[in-house]
Amino acid sequence: MDTTHLVDHTYLVSLVVIAIVSVISALFHRYSHRVLKEDSPKSQFARWGTQFMMLVLVALWLNNFYGDARGREKRTWEIRQNHLVRLHSVLQTEAGGLSEISRRAVARGRVSSVNPGPEGGASELDALFAPDPLSTDLINHYPEYWDAKQQLLKDVQRQDTQAGEVVGHVSKMLNLPSDAEHRRLEIGRAFLEQCLGQGPGLTLTIRKEGGYRYSSLGGSGSHGAGHPPKDVVAAFAAFRSISPDSETVEHGEALVKGAADISVKANQLARLAKLRAERASHTGDCEYTTLE
Repeated sequence: MDTTHLVDHTYLVSLVVIAIVSVISALFHRYSHRVLKEDSPKSQFARWGTQFMMLVLVALWLNNFYGDARGREKRTWEIRQNHLVRLHSVLQTEAGGLSEISRRAVARGRVSSVNPGPEGGASELDALFAPDPLSTDLINHYPEYWDAKQQLLKDVQRQDTQAGEVVGHVSKMLNLPSDAEHRRLEIGRAFLEQCLGQGPGLTLTIRKEGGYRYSSLGGSGSHGAGHPPKDVVAAFAAFRSISPDSETVEHGEALVKGAADISVKANQLARLAKLRAERASHTGDCEYTTLE
């Protein structure tokens, strides 16, 4: 008999079996008492002996049944422990990703790259928030951690979107000659980083003894002898001419606050992930903790 499904309700099945046997024994006793006219030791032995054999058979079945139940419990425990070890590894990996999110928020005011495109930005955040195929399984065992991480993801997406909008808005306002057009996005990034307090943004230094040095937080720097190239001069002039409107200033201030909040939340969540990774057990079930 296949007891795979029955062992999930061991005690209930046991009570049902005992009840059935008790009823059958009572009925058999009444039947024997009514049918057997003689009250001889032989008839008594036949009556009670039959009932005793039934009880023995039931006891043997229950013993095997409980053995199956104990074996199933052991296999379930082993599966859950193996899965727990795997979840600990996932949590440790995610803690590292959350620390990186905090670092990026502080260092550049955003987490994903500036204007990476919809797919690029999503894949970059996926690598930080869900670095392991089992990351999605954490909702089944650590729901409070999962909910906090999803809220942080929404905060990061909103922060990165606003940062991209600021870069795009400022870049569109620039008046650049054709030979400096390729630096439009670079200037917008430099303004964003200056707005976030990361530095001067874009600088051009022309030395008296000759030569120049050009640097941009939003792009790459360069230096050389003689006069700086026209595109560099045009980029620096365009950057100096930026006069942000009140809306852009408000967005910049919101980005500074948002970056600080993200950094704090990411660090707190990283600590929570490490604490959960030290637990000797976990709650909840999933496809990896259920016997087939």
